[in-house]
Amino acid sequence: MMLLWLLAGCREEPKIPGIDLPDVSAQNVLVLNLDTTRRDRLPFDDYTRQTLPLTGERPFSVIDGVWSGAGWTVPATSTQLSGRPVHLHHVRDDDLENGEGDLEGTLLTTHVQDLGWQAHFFGGNPYFERVAAFAESAPVTYIPDAGETSNARALAEATLTWIDSVPEDQPFLAWVQPMDAHGPWDPHPEDFGTWADVDAVPFDIQAETRDQEAAMEAELEGASADEVRQAVSDVYDEQLLDLDRALDALLTELEARGRLDHTLVVLTSDHGEQLFDSDPLGYGHLEWLTPAVTNVTLALMHPDLPEAVWPCLTSSADLAPTLLDLLDLPELPGAEGASIRQACRQVATSEFWLRTTLHRVSAVSTDGRIEADCKTGEITGFNLKTDPFNRQPLSEADTPDAALLRDGLVALRDSIEDETQERCRLDTSW
Repeated sequence: MMLLWLLAGCREEPKIPGIDLPDVSAQNVLVLNLDTTRRDRLPFDDYTRQTLPLTGERPFSVIDGVWSGAGWTVPATSTQLSGRPVHLHHVRDDDLENGEGDLEGTLLTTHVQDLGWQAHFFGGNPYFERVAAFAESAPVTYIPDAGETSNARALAEATLTWIDSVPEDQPFLAWVQPMDAHGPWDPHPEDFGTWADVDAVPFDIQAETRDQEAAMEAELEGASADEVRQAVSDVYDEQLLDLDRALDALLTELEARGRLDHTLVVLTSDHGEQLFDSDPLGYGHLEWLTPAVTNVTLALMHPDLPEAVWPCLTSSADLAPTLLDLLDLPELPGAEGASIRQACRQVATSEFWLRTTLHRVSAVSTDGRIEADCKTGEITGFNLKTDPFNRQPLSEADTPDAALLRDGLVALRDSIEDETQERCRLDTSW
């Protein structure tokens, strides 16, 4: 049985037709990579709260079905920029001294500069300076997520100043990654009041795993666990609302300067945020591969693109190849991902590493998801349609696309050739 399973993992994956998007005549690209922003908390997913009342009203082409390759910033952003999954670029966690991987010369920012563009990172995360491959591929403006104004506003102002310095006939790529939705949150009282009570919410809320309910209750001085969960959710949504104001101001200024129509705007995220949805005692993102953390937004805006929603299962590794394809630019060397105009995926995978050890892997289809613990080999299935937060583990028989998803995990495991880590176990009896 094991031999048949391995052979199944080696089969060539049938291609699903891609999205019929037109070529984009943009001269520039503005990537708004909203760190830690959940797809289902944005208006593109019919969220009940208007978290992006300004930006969300603009005419975006929304890709429905994008999954991040990892649950936190460094490996996830490396996948976006390189077009490769974590096990191929080897940027796994915050062990930056030993874990910067194989990124040199393979990033989107380096590639477009080789084609004569200018490129610049604007980030609220120090990793853009700490990861040598990022810092060497393009200039970095790092503005910490603290101070008298929101991180998104500060980064938007810096981005606009830089764009003003770029000649109008000079193509540019601006990669903007605000940290407003990432904990620990440092909200500004003047920005609160829509959903969160500024007098009730402690400003030292940390986005880390809560191991004990008692610790959660202490956050709000004796409030119940449910009240703490709701307070954290309210603060998160308020941060998105402030993020929206900053993004809309940036786009409005570019419009006033006559540069927006010449710019492909990309609204996406490196990963999402747990917010207790699959674990009643946890919020954060690093170790989770649940839909709340790995199902991300991808929305594109340019006068050449229609306002529409396009179903297409795809990976964040497909982002850079897609942008280059839309702009009719040469392919990114070494990219494993492909343009969504060429094909959608049957299966998308995500990985959670610590140092050189692969701890968990996840595979998703349009209807189902399975996750494996690499140490025990245990596989758990979920129905994405009836259980979007993955609270109800299923057997193999009840998991949609179980065989397809299992083949996807086998193919992922067998493509990892790192001799320094123990092989990921998979339960063949599942």
